[in-house]
Amino acid sequence: AHFTYASPFVWMQPTYSSGSYSALLCGGTAPCATRDLAADAETLGELDYWTPAVHKAAFALPAFVARRMSPSAPPAPPNES
Repeated sequence: AHFTYASPFVWMQPTYSSGSYSALLCGGTAPCATRDLAADAETLGELDYWTPAVHKAAFALPAFVARRMSPSAPPAPPNES
């Protein structure tokens, strides 16, 4: 099948043997990537853990990942094992 939009997701799952998992989100259009976190916080009220700041931090990327995901990033070198 051909999708006009495909976005990779990679996450660490340390409770499983390999630790690293990936998936694709595919569709006809890109999903809305923004949320009104202030409105969500108002709807949810005061919580012990979740805040808009914690939500944003959960999606922060390490610098090497952000560089690799850049459109101008060179291809990854082959794994020489």
